Amino acid sequence: MRPWNDLSLTSQPLPEPLCRKAGMSIDAERLPWVRLLKKVAPQNRGLMQTFRTFVGAAACAVAAGQREEEYLSIIRGWSREDLTPFGHVLGQLVLDMEKHEYTDILGPAYEAFEGKGNRQAIGSFYTPDSVANLAARLAVQGMQWPERGPLGIHEPAGGSGAMLLAAVREFRQQGAPPQSIRIQTWDINKLACDMVYLNLTLHGVPAEVVHGDTLRYEKWSVWRNVWYYAAHGWQREAA
Repeated sequence: MRPWNDLSLTSQPLPEPLCRKAGMSIDAERLPWVRLLKKVAPQNRGLMQTFRTFVGAAACAVAAGQREEEYLSIIRGWSREDLTPFGHVLGQLVLDMEKHEYTDILGPAYEAFEGKGNRQAIGSFYTPDSVANLAARLAVQGMQWPERGPLGIHEPAGGSGAMLLAAVREFRQQGAPPQSIRIQTWDINKLACDMVYLNLTLHGVPAEVVHGDTLRYEKWSVWRNVWYYAAHGWQREAA
């Protein structure tokens, strides 16, 4: 495996004036896939539970057979009638991602479904897309592309991937294809890991997602997407 070239996107806070100018996040309520998910959500399950199950099942579905046991565990207790619409929701999500290329449209949906109070209680906050764009632009500007090997991006607290997608978009504007980038991202929250895995996979970015505690360097699960294996060969390395 070729060595990665490090680029940390978790840096110092943005200056206050820049943060104020950055604006707000995407309005999740206006996204077609979000409206469809709300429409098909079973009456006996809350929107947040439906969102969590959909994201987890979708992340497993795009894993090329690597997460079958996890998929069965996620959908346990759900009827076929309740699960069938998820396929249509995933299809609409892909269409919406094509309209919002390299933009996180999962994190804003999570914020809309979870509610501010619950997010504050668990310390879960997601970066607005405009702030992610600005931070990525400041981090990437003037950086020299490595002469050999891919560019490695290591993110110790990736969340749903807004910062990572913004960085990929910046590199893409410089003419670098997503396949020339390698991402390793961690998060302590399983739902966040599923969101970033789904985000990076559907946007075609090679990635390794680690569910674990960065500070203690404890890995509980490691998932590598199909683009990662396409870039490194299809051997299934031990995590």
